[in-house]
Amino acid sequence: MAKSEHLTKALDIEHGGVVTKVLPENPAKLVRIQPFTTATNQGDVIVAIDDLPIRSVDDIVAYFNKKRSGYNVTIYVVRNENNLKLKIDQGASPEA
Repeated sequence: MAKSEHLTKALDIEHGGVVTKVLPENPAKLVRIQPFTTATNQGDVIVAIDDLPIRSVDDIVAYFNKKRSGYNVTIYVVRNENNLKLKIDQGASPEA
């Protein structure tokens, strides 16, 4: 079982990909997707993207590898037991 699967089970989340890192120049940074940094600082678990269920981090990578830049996506996350819907413009770039 992968690390992400262990964490989702420990958090009592049926499925998802645990965010462990958000790159500074990534559109995810704009909507403040939060990575896990320690066991007590729980970040986001991505459970769906554009209504497609996410089962693992591999699903997230595969999804974005198929998307062209410039498209909007909706990411559904669980953060501190709250369900959030975040909209990301893949064509956006962080402001300096």
